[in-house]
Amino acid sequence: MLNIKALGKDTLAKLVLAAIIFTGTLSRIYRLAENSLWLDEASSYHLAKQGVTGVVDILWHTWIVHDAPLFLWLTCLFMKFGDSEWVLRMPSMLAGVIAIPVLYLLGRELMDRAVGLLAAALLSISVFHIYYSQEARVYALFFLLSLLSTYYYLKLLRTETNRDWFYYGLFTLLLMYSHYYSFWIISAQIASFLVAKLLFDQSRRLAQRVRKLKAMAVTLAALAVSFLPWLPEVKNLSTVGYDYHCPSLFSYEYIRDIKYVLAGVSPLGFIYFVLFACGCLCLYKKKKRAELFYFLFILIYSTVFINLQLTSVKMFMATRYFIFLIAPFLLLVASGAVYMYRSMPGPRKRIAAAVLLFVLFVQLQALFAYYQNGFVAGIFAKRDWRLLKRELIQADHQLVIVPLPFFFIKPLAYYFRGEEERVLFANIQERHFEDLQRMIGGCNVVNWYDLQGEIKQNAITIVQPRDSEYCFRTIAEFTEVLAGHGFKTIRSGMVGRIRIIEYRR
Repeated sequence: MLNIKALGKDTLAKLVLAAIIFTGTLSRIYRLAENSLWLDEASSYHLAKQGVTGVVDILWHTWIVHDAPLFLWLTCLFMKFGDSEWVLRMPSMLAGVIAIPVLYLLGRELMDRAVGLLAAALLSISVFHIYYSQEARVYALFFLLSLLSTYYYLKLLRTETNRDWFYYGLFTLLLMYSHYYSFWIISAQIASFLVAKLLFDQSRRLAQRVRKLKAMAVTLAALAVSFLPWLPEVKNLSTVGYDYHCPSLFSYEYIRDIKYVLAGVSPLGFIYFVLFACGCLCLYKKKKRAELFYFLFILIYSTVFINLQLTSVKMFMATRYFIFLIAPFLLLVASGAVYMYRSMPGPRKRIAAAVLLFVLFVQLQALFAYYQNGFVAGIFAKRDWRLLKRELIQADHQLVIVPLPFFFIKPLAYYFRGEEERVLFANIQERHFEDLQRMIGGCNVVNWYDLQGEIKQNAITIVQPRDSEYCFRTIAEFTEVLAGHGFKTIRSGMVGRIRIIEYRR
């Protein structure tokens, strides 16, 4: 039997960390391919299918696609092993798992092993992080690279070796190529570095401070030059082509979404914010003011000033873009919990430990609810395109599918891959006359639903997400047009959260 008391602190810490990583790995692998791919995941598949050079060409020349290229390039490599949901989500799953020990290192660099272990444990069962570690999108990779950039940034505040400068530059460059919101992180690093060296630096020699500032300036210049090919894409990040509403700063919707990211959906999330305040006090007392300034700056700057800027320029924003805020928040929460525990007299330590275990239990409940329901409260549920395909494939005729709006062809095309001979996708919202004539076979679309000419197929199926905000015309209008061509509605219903209407002539 294992004698815990006989183990050294280093060995015990390694065993605890291994258990945390094992738990985090299982929670991210379990039911990895349970949910159907949704629209954005299907977009990742179709882009990565073009290959590395094809991704560059599409991103440079297509205004509607604003993905940074790194995750798509990584997906290209993984698609050498297939194109199943498992393979497509593997990069995010691995990034999510690797983030756990990296957060431990970050906590140990910030305070000590106890803070690192607690922060890693909280991340391992974070439902928000698990959700995006099981999605074929960039967000788990974006989070991991933000951790690595921040880790070497904190090392620079102390040691400033050439090795640290190199790795900071490398991971920050990869961060820039993973997501365009990385510029908020880099802005926070620049501001806090200036404050740290000008106000908190204890070195009396001015020459030392100037040398450190020059090193940061050279690193930033190298990063800017390395990112020059992608600067035109950054200029086009406004929501051109469709209307988008960014919730105002003090709206309930915005405050709720930020709370979901940081503390989860449980009403007991306020305990996290109490521990967060204690963590701020702990760092201040430990004279880690440069680190405290950085964490507070990135949290306040991101949640307040990003919102103010986005509401003014109408740049696209989604809650998942703030995933990088989890790390500074959990580090301060873990610092506060450890600080409170160590500050309490002996008998009260058990109370503090019980409160923390209760918080972990609530998080585990949210995790079980996620596995049971397939989605997280506060985050939209993914539409089941896989189930829809099973419904449609039962037809005994060639399928002519009309997705409304047309960009929902992406998940449908993924699940119907290899069956192109019996499935045709008709775009009736664009004026692609030649393509439509070829696909539908004699149906000429003049303007949206104004159909002219002879429709050769005797069956048409409309597919429309129930909560889609981008439909240009109502189903009733489309039904009326088809009725003029002898079509009647033979089936209308819901498959999950997707409306399906079938017409026969």
